[in-house]
Amino acid sequence: MKEGNKVQATISTEPSTTTLDCGDLTTRAINQAIRAAIAAGATRIQLLNPSARHNLGVALPEGIDLVIEGSAGYYVGGLNDGATITVHGSAGWGAGEDPLYNYVGHPIQGALTSFIEIQNDPKSEKLEFANTKEYWRSRFKATLWNAAYSTQWNLGPISEPTVEKYGTLQRDFWNRGNNKWLYTGMGQIDLVMTPVGGFGWLVGEDILDRFVTRRVEGATRNRFLINATRCGVDPIRVGTNLLHGKRPWYRASRDASEVYYANQLKKFERTNANGPATEIH
Repeated sequence: MKEGNKVQATISTEPSTTTLDCGDLTTRAINQAIRAAIAAGATRIQLLNPSARHNLGVALPEGIDLVIEGSAGYYVGGLNDGATITVHGSAGWGAGEDPLYNYVGHPIQGALTSFIEIQNDPKSEKLEFANTKEYWRSRFKATLWNAAYSTQWNLGPISEPTVEKYGTLQRDFWNRGNNKWLYTGMGQIDLVMTPVGGFGWLVGEDILDRFVTRRVEGATRNRFLINATRCGVDPIRVGTNLLHGKRPWYRASRDASEVYYANQLKKFERTNANGPATEIH
């Protein structure tokens, strides 16, 4: 109901149960009303007329049962800490999912999958970052492989729904959380962020390898510093190197000593070019 210029929640309360009519409330006001009901001792909260609002029921604690009577928008139940959330309608992008898992974890998975494809492609494994057709073709090819792998793992015959039982009441022991079974299904974000975020991460590591690691290799012969730099700026490549049976700091495109001597030769040639002319008789 409205009082003057303020909008207040219409709430009916039974023992341990609160019903909230979202009405004209903002998402912020709805979430504040949910937190207030929890503080008052409610363990079951029912939302009426949600009107597909985004970000409903964020960061709810364990032991809370949130029932949304209608459709919810993006990121319903985000940052969930063990609450049970039921949506009697459709739910948008990122339902009940962890931002760190989706926007960091899945791009890492995508980059790793792409590097695996690159390491097994003789035309791609020695390519370094450059604005050339060969480079971009190789990275897009790796991203297509990444997208195919990710889609299969999300929707295919050997996937999260079939192996890990996502979206079912039967979940294997490694999917337990907060000492009870988890029933959260696979979300839409995974299908997009794994290939798209993975492509960005892949190219980012290539750029760092070209402009940071190569500079270190050209300035020193200290193997510890070179190897530490290679591993530090390209951590995903470390994992794929190990999977490929190589050392963590391995580079198919070059040997660090060759970079060093080539760099020193360029310095020597520049020094002589600026010095006095020498006549040879």
